[in-house]
Amino acid sequence: MGNGKPSKKQKQAKKLNVATSTGILSLDGQKLKKVPISVFENPKLRILNLSANRIRSVPSNLLGLKMLRTLNLSSNKLSDYKEKGVLVKCIPSDLSALIKLEKLILDRNDIAELPSKYPKTLQILTASSNKIKNVPSVVYELPKLKELDLSDNELQTIGALPTGGGKGSYLRSALFSKNKISSLPGDASCLKQLVYISLSFNNLKIIPASLFRDTKVHRMDLQGNGFDKKQLTNMEGFLEF
Repeated sequence: MGNGKPSKKQKQAKKLNVATSTGILSLDGQKLKKVPISVFENPKLRILNLSANRIRSVPSNLLGLKMLRTLNLSSNKLSDYKEKGVLVKCIPSDLSALIKLEKLILDRNDIAELPSKYPKTLQILTASSNKIKNVPSVVYELPKLKELDLSDNELQTIGALPTGGGKGSYLRSALFSKNKISSLPGDASCLKQLVYISLSFNNLKIIPASLFRDTKVHRMDLQGNGFDKKQLTNMEGFLEF
């Protein structure tokens, strides 16, 4: 006779069943290698937590979850790979079909390339501790994005910032610490709402005056770069900071 305790599959089935009414599903720490196909059969899903598993890729079925607001894929094994000579993306490149998505969490994976398209609803994007080399310019054009964390990656630049006027970015917090960034865009005027930026432990030798003058930044983390405090205070624009 068994001990009466439900098996892991039974617990998972129960969570999937409950999620059909609550719209909330947490399958974190289940040692999953793939996302159960039944996850994509719940059109009411609003919050999906698949963190701390062994998932290598997420299929395009994900794009059918039109009500999804929060997606947590942190601490997995997400990485592009080839299967029978065909490149398999670890996450769909175009996420714009997720028309209600507000929070996307991709930290602690092996992602080399961020998705290139996002829904306009996105407010928080975190992808720290990956292998990301570039920031898609579209990220800075998202009308509701407030928080961006790309710390501990392989960035050499923060990417191209929008120019030509307009409303500018609504980004308030940007974290780029522990990368390989050696220079910043000379014009940061599009980051009008930015109040906090972390650029610590990079390869910077100068901070553009625009970042001091044209943003609302009142906190910068800059330690571990190619200048000391005295050199920083002598940089153009610093006294206006």
